[in-house]
Amino acid sequence: MGGIGFVLALVLSAFFTSGASSPVSEDVEGAYKTGSYTATADGFGGSIEVTVEIGSNGGITDVTIKGDKETPDIGGATNQRIHAPEDGSGVGAYLVTALLKKMDELGIKVMYNTKATDLLSLEGTVNGVMAESDDTYYTIHSKAVILATGGFGNNQEMIVRYRDDLEGTVTTGAPGIMGDGIVMAQAVGADLVDIDQIQLHPTV
Repeated sequence: MGGIGFVLALVLSAFFTSGASSPVSEDVEGAYKTGSYTATADGFGGSIEVTVEIGSNGGITDVTIKGDKETPDIGGATNQRIHAPEDGSGVGAYLVTALLKKMDELGIKVMYNTKATDLLSLEGTVNGVMAESDDTYYTIHSKAVILATGGFGNNQEMIVRYRDDLEGTVTTGAPGIMGDGIVMAQAVGADLVDIDQIQLHPTV
Protein backbone atom coordinates (compact mmCIF):
# COMPACT_ATOMS: atom_id res chain seq x y z
CA MET A 1 0.00 0.00 0.00
CA GLY A 2 1.45 3.34 -0.93
CA GLY A 3 0.57 6.97 -1.39
CA ILE A 4 -2.46 8.20 0.48
CA GLY A 5 -3.23 4.64 1.49
CA PHE A 6 -0.08 4.61 3.62
CA VAL A 7 -0.95 7.88 5.32
CA LEU A 8 -4.51 6.87 6.13
CA ALA A 9 -3.46 3.38 7.23
CA LEU A 10 -0.97 4.96 9.60
CA VAL A 11 -3.66 7.15 11.12
CA LEU A 12 -6.19 4.35 11.34
CA SER A 13 -3.89 1.75 12.89
CA ALA A 14 -2.20 4.16 15.29
CA PHE A 15 -5.43 5.53 16.67
CA PHE A 16 -7.53 2.40 16.68
CA THR A 17 -4.86 0.82 18.89
CA SER A 18 -4.61 3.90 21.11
CA GLY A 19 -8.31 4.13 21.83
CA ALA A 20 -9.10 6.93 19.42
CA SER A 21 -12.56 8.40 19.66
CA SER A 22 -12.68 9.49 16.00
CA PRO A 23 -10.07 7.61 14.00
CA VAL A 24 -10.60 9.28 10.64
CA SER A 25 -12.91 11.85 9.12
CA GLU A 26 -15.28 11.23 6.22
CA ASP A 27 -13.26 13.65 4.11
CA VAL A 28 -11.05 10.81 2.88
CA GLU A 29 -13.78 9.31 0.71
CA GLY A 30 -12.84 9.74 -2.92
CA ALA A 31 -9.13 9.54 -2.22
CA TYR A 32 -6.81 9.26 -5.23
CA LYS A 33 -8.76 11.99 -7.03
CA THR A 34 -7.14 15.39 -7.46
CA GLY A 35 -7.63 17.52 -4.37
CA SER A 36 -6.95 17.85 -0.67
CA TYR A 37 -7.91 15.20 1.88
CA THR A 38 -7.74 15.49 5.64
CA ALA A 39 -7.82 12.78 8.30
CA THR A 40 -8.09 13.65 11.97
CA ALA A 41 -7.75 11.49 15.04
CA ASP A 42 -7.47 11.68 18.82
CA GLY A 43 -4.90 9.65 20.66
CA PHE A 44 -1.57 9.76 22.50
CA GLY A 45 -3.14 12.34 24.83
CA GLY A 46 -3.91 14.80 22.03
CA SER A 47 -4.94 15.17 18.40
CA ILE A 48 -3.29 15.10 15.00
CA GLU A 49 -4.44 16.19 11.57
CA VAL A 50 -3.01 14.72 8.37
CA THR A 51 -3.64 16.58 5.10
CA VAL A 52 -2.68 14.97 1.79
CA GLU A 53 -2.61 16.86 -1.50
CA ILE A 54 -3.20 14.71 -4.61
CA GLY A 55 -1.89 15.94 -7.96
CA SER A 56 -3.46 15.59 -11.40
CA ASN A 57 -1.62 12.31 -12.04
CA GLY A 58 -2.92 10.74 -8.83
CA GLY A 59 0.35 11.07 -6.91
CA ILE A 60 0.94 12.82 -3.61
CA THR A 61 2.20 16.39 -4.02
CA ASP A 62 2.26 17.39 -0.37
CA VAL A 63 1.68 15.92 3.09
CA THR A 64 1.14 18.02 6.20
CA ILE A 65 0.97 16.56 9.70
CA LYS A 66 -0.12 18.83 12.52
CA GLY A 67 -0.23 18.00 16.21
CA ASP A 68 -1.55 20.02 19.10
CA LYS A 69 0.52 21.03 22.11
CA GLU A 70 -0.02 17.58 23.64
CA THR A 71 1.24 15.68 20.59
CA PRO A 72 4.19 17.62 19.10
CA ASP A 73 6.10 14.43 18.34
CA ILE A 74 4.29 12.79 15.41
CA GLY A 75 5.54 9.43 14.18
CA GLY A 76 8.83 9.77 16.02
CA ALA A 77 9.63 13.12 14.41
CA THR A 78 9.82 16.49 16.13
CA ASN A 79 9.86 18.32 12.77
CA GLN A 80 8.07 17.83 9.46
CA ARG A 81 10.17 15.32 7.54
CA ILE A 82 7.97 13.73 4.88
CA HIS A 83 9.22 14.33 1.34
CA ALA A 84 7.74 13.61 -2.09
CA PRO A 85 8.76 14.26 -5.72
CA GLU A 86 7.79 17.72 -6.97
CA ASP A 87 5.93 16.25 -9.94
CA GLY A 88 3.62 14.27 -7.66
CA SER A 89 4.83 10.84 -8.72
CA GLY A 90 4.99 8.02 -6.20
CA VAL A 91 7.98 8.07 -3.87
CA GLY A 92 8.91 4.40 -4.32
CA ALA A 93 8.86 4.45 -8.12
CA TYR A 94 10.79 7.72 -8.13
CA LEU A 95 13.56 6.34 -5.92
CA VAL A 96 13.83 3.02 -7.73
CA THR A 97 14.10 4.73 -11.13
CA ALA A 98 16.87 7.02 -9.88
CA LEU A 99 18.76 4.19 -8.18
CA LEU A 100 18.57 1.90 -11.20
CA LYS A 101 19.87 4.70 -13.42
CA LYS A 102 22.86 5.24 -11.14
CA MET A 103 23.55 1.52 -10.87
CA ASP A 104 23.53 1.26 -14.66
CA GLU A 105 26.05 4.11 -14.87
CA LEU A 106 28.33 2.32 -12.40
CA GLY A 107 27.95 -1.06 -14.08
CA ILE A 108 26.34 -2.70 -11.04
CA LYS A 109 24.55 -5.95 -11.85
CA VAL A 110 21.05 -6.51 -10.50
CA MET A 111 20.10 -10.16 -9.91
CA TYR A 112 16.32 -10.27 -10.07
CA ASN A 113 14.29 -13.15 -8.58
CA THR A 114 17.35 -14.22 -6.60
CA LYS A 115 17.16 -14.72 -2.85
CA ALA A 116 20.10 -14.45 -0.46
CA THR A 117 20.04 -17.42 1.92
CA ASP A 118 23.23 -17.19 4.00
CA LEU A 119 26.11 -14.86 4.74
CA LEU A 120 29.64 -16.18 4.37
CA SER A 121 32.22 -15.28 6.99
CA LEU A 122 35.88 -15.93 7.72
CA GLU A 123 37.38 -15.31 11.15
CA GLY A 124 34.53 -13.04 12.15
CA THR A 125 34.47 -11.02 8.92
CA VAL A 126 31.54 -11.31 6.49
CA ASN A 127 33.00 -11.91 3.05
CA GLY A 128 30.21 -13.11 0.81
CA VAL A 129 26.70 -14.36 0.25
CA MET A 130 25.02 -17.59 -0.74
CA ALA A 131 21.91 -17.14 -2.88
CA GLU A 132 19.50 -19.03 -5.07
CA SER A 133 17.13 -18.51 -7.96
CA ASP A 134 14.60 -20.92 -9.44
CA ASP A 135 17.27 -23.00 -11.16
CA THR A 136 20.66 -21.82 -9.87
CA TYR A 137 22.61 -21.72 -6.60
CA TYR A 138 25.20 -18.97 -6.16
CA THR A 139 28.23 -18.49 -3.94
CA ILE A 140 29.37 -14.89 -4.20
CA HIS A 141 32.63 -13.79 -2.56
CA SER A 142 33.26 -10.15 -1.73
CA LYS A 143 35.29 -7.81 0.46
CA ALA A 144 32.15 -6.71 2.30
CA VAL A 145 28.39 -7.16 2.32
CA ILE A 146 25.78 -4.43 2.83
CA LEU A 147 22.52 -5.68 4.29
CA ALA A 148 19.52 -3.65 3.11
CA THR A 149 16.80 -6.24 3.57
CA GLY A 150 14.38 -4.26 5.72
CA GLY A 151 12.64 -5.37 8.88
CA PHE A 152 10.13 -8.08 9.77
CA GLY A 153 6.76 -6.32 9.77
CA ASN A 154 5.14 -9.23 7.90
CA ASN A 155 6.64 -11.97 10.06
CA GLN A 156 4.17 -12.65 12.88
CA GLU A 157 6.51 -15.14 14.57
CA MET A 158 9.27 -12.54 14.89
CA ILE A 159 6.82 -9.82 15.94
CA VAL A 160 5.55 -11.99 18.79
CA ARG A 161 9.12 -12.93 19.78
CA TYR A 162 10.26 -9.31 20.15
CA ARG A 163 6.97 -7.48 20.82
CA ASP A 164 4.28 -9.84 21.99
CA ASP A 165 1.96 -6.88 22.64
CA LEU A 166 1.76 -6.39 18.86
CA GLU A 167 0.53 -9.91 18.09
CA GLY A 168 -1.95 -9.87 15.20
CA THR A 169 -1.01 -6.39 14.06
CA VAL A 170 -1.01 -5.45 10.36
CA THR A 171 1.50 -3.57 8.26
CA THR A 172 1.48 -1.43 5.12
CA GLY A 173 4.92 -2.80 4.22
CA ALA A 174 5.83 -5.11 1.35
CA PRO A 175 5.05 -8.84 1.66
CA GLY A 176 8.78 -9.64 1.61
CA ILE A 177 9.68 -7.94 4.89
CA MET A 178 10.11 -11.21 6.76
CA GLY A 179 13.34 -10.50 8.64
CA ASP A 180 15.50 -12.76 6.46
CA GLY A 181 18.48 -10.40 6.65
CA ILE A 182 18.26 -10.18 10.43
CA VAL A 183 18.22 -13.97 10.75
CA MET A 184 21.18 -14.33 8.37
CA ALA A 185 23.16 -11.72 10.30
CA GLN A 186 22.46 -13.42 13.62
CA ALA A 187 23.70 -16.70 12.18
CA VAL A 188 27.18 -15.19 11.72
CA GLY A 189 27.26 -13.54 15.14
CA ALA A 190 25.65 -10.13 14.66
CA ASP A 191 24.18 -8.35 17.66
CA LEU A 192 20.71 -6.79 17.55
CA VAL A 193 19.94 -3.20 18.55
CA ASP A 194 16.42 -1.77 19.14
CA ILE A 195 14.92 -4.92 17.65
CA ASP A 196 11.64 -4.17 19.45
CA GLN A 197 11.19 -0.96 17.42
CA ILE A 198 9.26 -2.53 14.53
CA GLN A 199 8.56 -0.50 11.37
CA LEU A 200 4.96 -1.24 10.48
CA HIS A 201 4.23 1.74 8.23
CA PRO A 202 7.22 2.50 5.98
CA THR A 203 7.09 5.61 3.81
CA VAL A 204 8.31 3.89 0.64
